[in-house]
Amino acid sequence: MNPGGLTSRSSTLGEWAQRFLDLIYPRECLVTAEPVEDDSPCQFLSKEALRQIYYIHEPHCPTCGAPFFGELLASRECPFCVELNPAFSRGRSLYLLKDSGREIIHEIKYRRGRYLLPDLQWIIAQHPHFIEFISEAYLIPIPLHPSRERERGFNQSRLIADQMEAVSDCQVIDCLERVKFTQTQTRLDRAQRKANLRGAFALKKRTKLDPDARYVLVDDVFTTGSTLNSAARVLLRAGAKRVDAATVGHG
Repeated sequence: MNPGGLTSRSSTLGEWAQRFLDLIYPRECLVTAEPVEDDSPCQFLSKEALRQIYYIHEPHCPTCGAPFFGELLASRECPFCVELNPAFSRGRSLYLLKDSGREIIHEIKYRRGRYLLPDLQWIIAQHPHFIEFISEAYLIPIPLHPSRERERGFNQSRLIADQMEAVSDCQVIDCLERVKFTQTQTRLDRAQRKANLRGAFALKKRTKLDPDARYVLVDDVFTTGSTLNSAARVLLRAGAKRVDAATVGHG
């Protein structure tokens, strides 16, 4: 008996079952609410929705990843980083937080849309520049407070880090914990966010960081950088020498 043949047959049956279900219950695109085309590379995003993802390419801010529009003739100050005083060295964001990009993050984060994770993984894989940035690093998801994670049922930053790990040469490690319950950052300005996050993170017990390793903090969105900054300082105090940051959305 050929185990490989069984696997192939099971895969074929699964594909036919999916096609049958799609015929009866066509999958709707998260963004357009129209049926997802058969030749779309994603399960729940149509080709039109994918066209509304605005990947960030060069030139961009080396600290936070914000795009610089137009021709870059000299060094340029990033408006996001003017008051940041970043503790991490470099940052990258995958795409701008608008249109389809915003819907994807909001669906996963606020509406428990874990079904979108394979599509997000495909989207990450389309950006070689971003993949190169996270490769050969330890990815550290920004943790939620235990009570908030119980309420939500998952930590979206960990889910995102897992998708990054699946398409690059990196490894996810959970070495941070959130020891202070903080109010949501959404409606706070930069100064309030900084105060809100003071003492929020700590290194997990019995964790030892390798000073020769590179660590990349992972979060869903870069807004002011306060969360990433607070977490980066914990890692630096614990002996890390190279700490960077990566997010899916920026804005």
